[in-house]
Amino acid sequence: MIPTLSSRAMLVIGLVAVALRILLIDVAPFVWGPYQGSSPTLALLLQVLSITAGVASGVGYAFLAGAFVVRHLEVREEAERRRSVHFVGRSAAKE
Repeated sequence: MIPTLSSRAMLVIGLVAVALRILLIDVAPFVWGPYQGSSPTLALLLQVLSITAGVASGVGYAFLAGAFVVRHLEVREEAERRRSVHFVGRSAAKE
C-alpha cells in the first residue's frame, strides 16, 4: 500500500509553504535590503530568494489544491464504506 498524506496534513504543508513565500518575498528584502550594498553575499542571497520563493509558492499552491482533492476523495470513500456496510446488512437480513 502506498503511504498517503491526509487532507489536513496537505493543507498544513500548503499553508506553511505559502507563508514561507510571503516571508521570503515580502519581509526578507526589507530586513536585509539596507545591507545589500555592503555585502555581496546578501546581494546574491536576495537574488536567490526570489527563485526559492517561487518554488515555495508553487509547492504551497499545489499542496493546497491537493488537500481539497484528497478531502473530496476521503468523503467519497467514507460514503462508499457506509453504503457497502448498509448493503451487506440488508442482504444478510433477507437471508
